[in-house]
Amino acid sequence: MLCNLAHVWVFKIEPKSLEIMQEISLVDLTKPRILWEFEKLFNASFLHYGLFYMHQLFLFEKCFTCNVENRFFEIARELIRCKHNFEEELASYYFVYIVANRLKQDPLVWLEILDAPNHYRRLFRNQPFIEGEISDEMLLHVSLDMPLCEWLGHYREGVKEKAMALGIWEKPFDGGISVHDVMNEGFEGRSIGDELRKRRIAKIQELCEAK
Repeated sequence: MLCNLAHVWVFKIEPKSLEIMQEISLVDLTKPRILWEFEKLFNASFLHYGLFYMHQLFLFEKCFTCNVENRFFEIARELIRCKHNFEEELASYYFVYIVANRLKQDPLVWLEILDAPNHYRRLFRNQPFIEGEISDEMLLHVSLDMPLCEWLGHYREGVKEKAMALGIWEKPFDGGISVHDVMNEGFEGRSIGDELRKRRIAKIQELCEAK
């Protein structure tokens, strides 16, 4: 059973208990039960402990057919260093976002495997992940679809400060171009959204070239 895994995310497991738990099969457990256990991890205070024991208990292999071993220390450091940037209302989502993307996995596939509720899938449907340094231009492109307070990638150091300075933390970037501007030029239906996006992208390029 996966019972008592709630203690795993906070306390160390005795070696003998760890050996027993490593042999546990998840076949007889329902997806809701597995997700219920994982959700304790997603909301835990020390996400790197959960990462460690998921690795030790072969849960990445058993659940997602992937392995964290080669990137364990890198991901654990990121979970430790960036936790202070997590927004409380999104706390349940960062673990999947960070770990899955760092392992080159699709978070939506993980959520499908776990038969996660729709609120997970809705939130992850449009959550781009950026490797390396994040520029203002990248942030502006992300903010075409959402204010950056809703983007899970804002956990990275300095992103919130940049977003607030750019005016895109609490609202999407509009470049001063409204729907009415486009409609007044005769665009209709789907072409309104396409043209609006095109013009706002052009505005981003203009702003970035002016710097």
